[in-house]
Amino acid sequence: MKDKMEKAKNKQLVNNKNLSLLGCSLFDLIDEPVISCDLDNKILLWNQGAAKKYGWEKEEVFGKEENQLLKTKSNQDFRQIKKVITKEGKWEGELIQEKSDGRKIIVWSKWVYDKDKKGNPVAIIKINNEITREKRVETALDSAYQEAEKTAIKRTVELQEANELLARIFSSTYILFAYLDPDFNFITVNKAYADAEGKSIDYFTGKNHFDLYPNQENLKIFKEVLATGKTYLCYEKLFVYPGKPGKATYWDWTLEPIKDPFGQVEGLLLCLVDVTERKLQQKELIEAERELSDAQRLSSLGTLAASIAHQLRTPLSVIKMAVFNIKRKSKNPEIAKHLENIEKKISESSHTITNLLAYSRLKQPDLEEVYLDRLLTECIKTHKKVFPKKEIVIKKDLKILKNIIFKLDFYQTKEILNNILTNAYQASPKRSTIEIRAEREKGSNFLIKFLDQGPGINKENIKRIFEPFFSSKKTGTGLGLSLVKELVDLNRGKIYVESEEGRGATVTLEFSAEDIPAYT
Repeated sequence: MKDKMEKAKNKQLVNNKNLSLLGCSLFDLIDEPVISCDLDNKILLWNQGAAKKYGWEKEEVFGKEENQLLKTKSNQDFRQIKKVITKEGKWEGELIQEKSDGRKIIVWSKWVYDKDKKGNPVAIIKINNEITREKRVETALDSAYQEAEKTAIKRTVELQEANELLARIFSSTYILFAYLDPDFNFITVNKAYADAEGKSIDYFTGKNHFDLYPNQENLKIFKEVLATGKTYLCYEKLFVYPGKPGKATYWDWTLEPIKDPFGQVEGLLLCLVDVTERKLQQKELIEAERELSDAQRLSSLGTLAASIAHQLRTPLSVIKMAVFNIKRKSKNPEIAKHLENIEKKISESSHTITNLLAYSRLKQPDLEEVYLDRLLTECIKTHKKVFPKKEIVIKKDLKILKNIIFKLDFYQTKEILNNILTNAYQASPKRSTIEIRAEREKGSNFLIKFLDQGPGINKENIKRIFEPFFSSKKTGTGLGLSLVKELVDLNRGKIYVESEEGRGATVTLEFSAEDIPAYT
């Protein structure tokens, strides 16, 4: 009986082997390892893909227990796996196996029952796809992700601490901070900024900066920083409060572009420091120094002028009278020529004395209504009489000044115009042209330009023409233009001189009108 059972078993094994050989030839067409095991997990079928993958040929593995051969390991219990396949007829999962050379691989294994005609399971077919590389990548990614997560948590904590520190600084510093979006809407401001306006921090959130503080110049600066991404710095910038023209302050300010990781500007940080007190102190210091300098200068010149007036004016008057009497009695042309030269020198000396006295007696202007076109016409007539032999042609255009009223000191303004005309006449060659024209600059500002055809002024001398006692002429004290500058400043005007050597000179006066008729 025992012999019969052994023969039956051997016969079944031979049949299984023959079947496996038949099935293996079909499964050899599949590149992946295909293994068929009986219900005791002994290998019946081993395709070419399995031979290549694990390193054993078919004859070497037939009848061997698969898990022992491949040293198979799973994160699941094999008894649990057997329950699943018994119940569902299939199973799949991750296994670790070992090749013939001892190298371990990871496979994703799919199992399914092979059944007979009656539907009874007779074998288990297994298809193993190696996922070692993918698993390593997955493990590396998991490790990198975990490390990145740790780093992110660490950085988040650091950033939170930094933000808390910045928030404390932001809220406690005397510097005014405002954070704005690219449309110049306030995102937030610090306490110092809000306090400076007498508002709460929430008041600014969402409001547009230029709705609150309209300023075209500043808008242009903000747009430029937004477009270029470059920081803008400004020192002692004047700020006039909207609706409060009398309230003006000075600020050092920085406009810093805030950029995203791609370099695009995503916001602006405005930092402001109030330097009004410093600016006012500087102005007071400059004014004090100027007043001291003026006082010292006026004291010295007053003494000098009084001495000159006492010593020279009386003799000059006597000489002038004597020349007049000699000219009246003498008919000699030669003597008349010399007398003319003497009269000229007397006139120049008298002009010098007048400038010295005027410079030493500078005082605050006595403002009154002045029509510059009429006063200038009067001065031109006087100079034509003083310089008849020059035969200068005066080309004037003063129409724009007609009926325009200026608040000026009449006598100081006359002194300004006379000095400029005297310089133009003295510099101009005989029978040349002096052009005098008036232009409207902007608003209520008017320009009066004096253009001569003289030798001009070189670059070095033009820098010093307003210095007291500086003169490029052989004669003269150098007080003419210095006096003019002082008088122009006292009358709230401006003076400019433009010249090139050999191309004449242009002197420009700028005054603001008090009353402009509607039709001008």
